[in-house]
Amino acid sequence: MFAKKIASERNSDASYLPPWARHEHQMRYEFAKDFLVGKDVIDCACGSGESSAIFAAAGAKSVIGIDLDEQSIKNAQRKYLSDNLKFLQNYNADLPMPDASCDVVVSFETIEHILDDSHFVDEISRVLRSNGLLICSTPNRLITNPRTAITDKPWNQFHVREYSYDDFLKLFKDKYSLVL
Repeated sequence: MFAKKIASERNSDASYLPPWARHEHQMRYEFAKDFLVGKDVIDCACGSGESSAIFAAAGAKSVIGIDLDEQSIKNAQRKYLSDNLKFLQNYNADLPMPDASCDVVVSFETIEHILDDSHFVDEISRVLRSNGLLICSTPNRLITNPRTAITDKPWNQFHVREYSYDDFLKLFKDKYSLVL
């Protein structure tokens, strides 16, 4: 389900991220944490686990960080210890949770890596409770790849596709009430 090279593009303790990129990640975490207090949360593509740990410390009832990279999950399990936090390795877009098992799904800079994005959206919908919340971000193709279509290969070798604002909304419109 994921592009094969995704493991090379990740926010981890061992990888270099320019300061502006690290700041972008931090601001996403800061934005999301106010929506997570007292909630059961799934953090998709959690990478190093930093985001999941921030969400757990912010007062989430429980946080499950999921990533496809085995070493990242092992490192996160050693580094971030909390009663309301656990990490799972998962190789595909099938989320390893029961139906209606969480209040919030966080998916930052993930969906552009997933081969079957529609299936991933279905999976998110499946695991969210009826009043659940999806917090999701992705690069905007009109900025990263101007004058290209969603079917064109992005310049970023790790991305399957990149979305314009309208493409992104269209992907979710049948499953969610959108709040922008």
